[in-house]
Amino acid sequence: QKATLHATASSPTVDYGDPVPAISSSYADLRNGDAPSVVGGESCSTAYVVTSNAGTTPATTCTGGTATNYQLSYAVGHVTIQKATLHVTASSPTVTYGDAVPTVAPIYADLRNGDPASVVTGQSCSTAYTATSAVATTPATTCTGGTATNYQPSYTAGSVTIQRKGLTVTASSPTVTYGDAVPSVTPSYAGLVNSESGSVVSGQSCTTAYVVTSNAGTTPATSCSGGSAANYAISYTAGHVTIQKATLHATASSPTVDYGDPVPAISSSYADLRNGDAPSVVGGE
Repeated sequence: QKATLHATASSPTVDYGDPVPAISSSYADLRNGDAPSVVGGESCSTAYVVTSNAGTTPATTCTGGTATNYQLSYAVGHVTIQKATLHVTASSPTVTYGDAVPTVAPIYADLRNGDPASVVTGQSCSTAYTATSAVATTPATTCTGGTATNYQPSYTAGSVTIQRKGLTVTASSPTVTYGDAVPSVTPSYAGLVNSESGSVVSGQSCTTAYVVTSNAGTTPATSCSGGSAANYAISYTAGHVTIQKATLHATASSPTVDYGDPVPAISSSYADLRNGDAPSVVGGE
């Protein structure tokens, strides 16, 4: 009689989404040094498909084999489906200094079978960035805690890039009277955040083209320059000096004459001439 030959279908291990594995028989009872090739006409298959879920065990089977000296008895196997590794990277947003905390989102590199990101649940993403984080820093972004039926998440951190915030510095525009001393020029700031003051700017100086002899009606420029700040990109706007006319007190002369004398010449005397100006600066009087 033919000897019984126990043939067991192989039990491969795959990751979720892997191609269908090759299935083969293993034989427990070959005799006389016979090789597996004594079995002909055998076919093996599996219920596994690439969308089979991790944790399930689709059957493997072999059938149809014949051999001159053996009667085959078949045993099924199964496919072990492990979760696929899913690489999740926290996004790396770019903000401007002082901006609100940005949204951090997960980026998936290995989703299979057209699966959407929604297959991952319970995941949260956050960042160490705050509105006061300095430009020179790169606060981390992270995602954690996700689970998925068919995936094992593997997390990679990202970082926030913080750009300098635009800060406009405008030179003051003082008003003087002709001949006044050179006024102080001061900066005003537009764009400061986090309740910061102008003290965050260092190395800055402010000047003016005004001199005490600058004429009334002209508008000598005022300017600030040279400042730097760790978290701001500074741009400058010029101002100007408004020069008003000085009041000049002119007093008509008071001559003394004798009765019958000719009408005396009358002239002005000036009490407030500035910068060594001569009376000749007054015309049409």
